[in-house]
Amino acid sequence: MFGPVAADADSLASLLKHVFTRPVGKVELSHLAAGDADIVCRAAYRHGCRVRTTTIQRSPFVPQGRSFEDYVQRRDRRRVRALGRNRERLQAAGDVTFTVHQDQDDLGDAVEQFFELEQCGWKSDAGTAILSDPATAQFYRAATRWAAEAGMLRVALLRVDGTPVAGELCIKDHRAVHALKAGYDPAFRRYTPGLLVQFDMIERALGAGLGYEFLGSAEPYKLNWADDVHDIDRLDVYPSTFAGSRAQLAELGVRAARRGVAVVGHAGAEAARRIRARQRQAVPSG
Repeated sequence: MFGPVAADADSLASLLKHVFTRPVGKVELSHLAAGDADIVCRAAYRHGCRVRTTTIQRSPFVPQGRSFEDYVQRRDRRRVRALGRNRERLQAAGDVTFTVHQDQDDLGDAVEQFFELEQCGWKSDAGTAILSDPATAQFYRAATRWAAEAGMLRVALLRVDGTPVAGELCIKDHRAVHALKAGYDPAFRRYTPGLLVQFDMIERALGAGLGYEFLGSAEPYKLNWADDVHDIDRLDVYPSTFAGSRAQLAELGVRAARRGVAVVGHAGAEAARRIRARQRQAVPSG
């Protein structure tokens, strides 16, 4: 999620005024949380702009301000019991430890251990792991260094006999713990170690008075453990200028054309179906 960055209300007003009075046909602001989208919309309307809002993603989360016991009570009991049984089976498989690394002295090693873990299994095969692409690895190393220096980085690692089997790479701010990346060793899949880490991180977050952000879209496996979703919006803002009106009309025309093609396509398919049905009826039997 993104939002305007400003020191205070006056700075925010100046920033948005600059954005909405530029000589352009359209300003697109994407991946805004609902609260930020409302602020931006009001500013746009004050400057005479027209705004089109589209929800492009729904991101699951657990809100701050509730106890972990209350959170567990809201979950499907069968899933919670199954997770408990998997934890017991994993503990029987070896010496299990769970550590959330946050001190700069050991964060560097913890980050590299997480990167190695994250590339296990399908992510490496699909080429989507962090270490699969040098540019991606460089970005995440720079981002984790920045977060560590700011005191915001958390690396959660679940280990069996000292070897990481699951983990999460997280950012902690004043409001929530944000799960950026997760990974697990496929050899331990039957113990659902990734879910164990997630469950423990939610417990720690709620215990500290914070929420937990799953990030990404509202896939069913996330919704099983989430309490709510954020609407993530895109705003298309059209200034009250000739260029703004022209851009809006052009997009309205494109959308209308697309709807027309869809309607014509549906009507054509229906007509073809009726013709085939009449042809079958016209064929003499015997």
